[in-house]
Amino acid sequence: MSDIDNQIRSTINQFTETLARLVKQAAIQSVTQALGGSAPAAAAPAAKKKAAPAAKKAAPAAKKPAVIAAAAPVAKAAAPAKAAKPAKAAKKAGRVRRDETQIEATKKTVLEYVAKNPNKRSEELRAGLKLDRAVFVDAITRLKAEKKIKSKGEKRRTTYSV
Repeated sequence: MSDIDNQIRSTINQFTETLARLVKQAAIQSVTQALGGSAPAAAAPAAKKKAAPAAKKAAPAAKKPAVIAAAAPVAKAAAPAKAAKPAKAAKKAGRVRRDETQIEATKKTVLEYVAKNPNKRSEELRAGLKLDRAVFVDAITRLKAEKKIKSKGEKRRTTYSV
């Protein structure tokens, strides 16, 4: 390879190292701010010490200002990282487990409604029954597996009948 190719590769390598270092610093800052602490004093100087020797090895003296100028806008863009807001408390209710009697009652209700309203899509059936989507899908799936309900069509065009 020519000398110019080597200089280009070293400049690219130095840029990616600088970018990686800045991204790490921004991540550390945002985590520290989210936890309510101050930035660790040892983290920033250590990163600067590692970057300085790489800059001396990578490019000749004439190329250093170009590399630093290329890295400077990235530093400005990464610096104003906003502090993350604390997460909202999770709901305690979570997932509700139904017992077999509730499942059977739902299946019976869906089966009766489908018998009275044949060839309707799932959206129409669910709206008429006023059921939660997960509860309705569970009931329809079980009824189809038991071959109490027939389905015709694909995807949203699927209609159900007894």
